[in-house]
Amino acid sequence: MVKKILMQVVLLVSVLISSTCFAGLGNYPNIAVLNFGNKANVSNGLTLDDTGIVTDYVIEGLLDSDMFSIMERDQLQAVLSEHHLNLTGMVDPSTAVAIGKLTGVQYLVYGNVVGLSTKVTGVSYDNSVYGGIANKQYSVTANVTMRIIDVATGRLITAAHGQGTSTSTNSEFKLDKRVSQVLDVTTTTDDESERVTTNDTIEEEKGALHTIKIGAEDVSQIQVHNALHKAALDTIYNKNFGLLAKINGTAKVRKYR
Repeated sequence: MVKKILMQVVLLVSVLISSTCFAGLGNYPNIAVLNFGNKANVSNGLTLDDTGIVTDYVIEGLLDSDMFSIMERDQLQAVLSEHHLNLTGMVDPSTAVAIGKLTGVQYLVYGNVVGLSTKVTGVSYDNSVYGGIANKQYSVTANVTMRIIDVATGRLITAAHGQGTSTSTNSEFKLDKRVSQVLDVTTTTDDESERVTTNDTIEEEKGALHTIKIGAEDVSQIQVHNALHKAALDTIYNKNFGLLAKINGTAKVRKYR
């Protein structure tokens, strides 16, 4: 009986502490979103512009929630540059407090792209006389983490992470030179489609595109951005583990094995 009462008291205290932490976040607080950094293990081609676009996605998502007053990004960058601060991905408590005094915001949002991976599936057929055909599906999966820190105390308030996947189907039809010189390549992604007809080889055509190498595969920048966009929104809006669910007290507890 005593043990049961103690457990109830602990649970009540935990709820009260949690409510206190998120109380300010429920009153349309002033926040600033720092540039997101990159901790993903990518072979080549992923730039700060690619990971920095996550910052725009996060700002858009938080604005759409209508729960925050967000400092304009260029204004924030001007303040940081004036004081020789270049923050990407992480911020320590003392720096957070300093930024709060400089900008007047109550909370800082920051995070990282922590993972990018790709999976290729499909079939291909080659004929020595007539040419060949191939149909492959490329899936790019992105993982993003996000944190909110109270600039008054330098205390980490909450954190979340999300995942997003973008898929594309690539169909290649190559006819033998004795039949035709035309190589027909059709690429369709889950968010956009494009058709390219060329007399060049596939490798030369890929070289003309902005690609990002993930492992041994070259994937389009557009597809990577699609995956990052979905991951950013999942970090905010996931009904079980997202940032808003945690602020509203409706998030579930993740189970780790």
